[in-house]
Amino acid sequence: LAVLGRREGIELGDLSRDPAAVAELPVYVGALAYLAFIGWAVGFGAAVTGLLVARRLARRRRALMLGFAAALSLWLLLDDMFEFHESVGPRIGIPEKITYLSYVVALAAWLWFFRKEIRDSDWLVLVAGLAFFGVSAGLDELNIGSAGTEAYVEDILKMLGTWLWGAYFVVTAVHDLPPSAPADDVVIDLHRDDDVTTAP
Repeated sequence: LAVLGRREGIELGDLSRDPAAVAELPVYVGALAYLAFIGWAVGFGAAVTGLLVARRLARRRRALMLGFAAALSLWLLLDDMFEFHESVGPRIGIPEKITYLSYVVALAAWLWFFRKEIRDSDWLVLVAGLAFFGVSAGLDELNIGSAGTEAYVEDILKMLGTWLWGAYFVVTAVHDLPPSAPADDVVIDLHRDDDVTTAP
């Protein structure tokens, strides 16, 4: 980042500050974008957590499903933050629509290859998130309404989509956690090195 900043004539301190502060804009400028970043980040963290749980339980297919989802969530987070599809891709000859198409293909492949695992999960949350993404993308292509209003509505829908995406993997990871011993079955033995034992 320091090298890129120097190349573009940006002060080093501006690379670590909030963009709204650097541009001297109100703090709420870009709030919807930040909220969308949180959704992607939660999805990534929850998918990684679920992956570790699935590996510990020797659930190979579930681990593969969550590993793929974690990688996809991380890439979408980075793309959303740094706008690779708008800034980097076109500079190296990759049109923006090709980048979007690659995301659709990757998502479709994930849905198809892990359809059984998804069907056995709380898939309605995932479907709701994807529906918000679809409507947001559709509005972007149709260019309905004024530019400001359209962008606002699109970003709200995308934010809701990312939050539901993250919520799906949180629910999935929690659902895969092994059940703990009931409280009534736990006794404390002061004469043992380990404090908690399970009653027979």
